[in-house]
Order: sequence, then C-alpha cells, then structure tokens
Amino acid sequence: MRKNGEKTVYTIDSEKIFWRKVERETVILNVETGLYYTLDEIGSSIWDDLIRGRDTGQIGERMIAEYETDPGRIRKDVDRILRELSAERLIQKK
Repeated sequence: MRKNGEKTVYTIDSEKIFWRKVERETVILNVETGLYYTLDEIGSSIWDDLIRGRDTGQIGERMIAEYETDPGRIRKDVDRILRELSAERLIQKK
C-alpha cells in the first residue's frame, strides 16, 4: 500500500474492463482476455474505492476504520488484493 509514505492511485480502463455489482459482489470482465473475475464483499469495497479515485492510503484507512482487526493485517490484505488486480491487468498505476 505504501512505501516510505508513498500513496498510489490506480485507474481502471473502462474501455477494456467492464464490471457490475451483483448483490454484495462485483463481477469483472476483461474484454481483452475474455476472463471473468468475482470480488467478494471486501474486494468489492476496495473496487468501489478505486472507482472513486481513492489512493492506497485512503483505501487502507477506510478499511481500518470499518473493520475491527489488526491494522497491519488490513494493510497487507489491501496490498495483496491490489497486486492481484494489477497482475491480472484489471487496474494500472496512475
């Protein structure tokens, strides 16, 4: 999420990536690869933050405020989800 206080903003290419909320999940289609992805409730919450243009610091702080668990674990989980989305080319660093 942060290296030396760095905050990253990710973008979603809406011409290549389509998504829809289905109840508490988000279904994502990468039209370049034809692959579908499903995000659970927490992943969907992070996806919503990305759509709103929130940086990694803002996403982490919101998640820490929302969930009563170890802040270090939350930051690691957010980092992992962002890395996975980036590796699948669903998001890119701005």
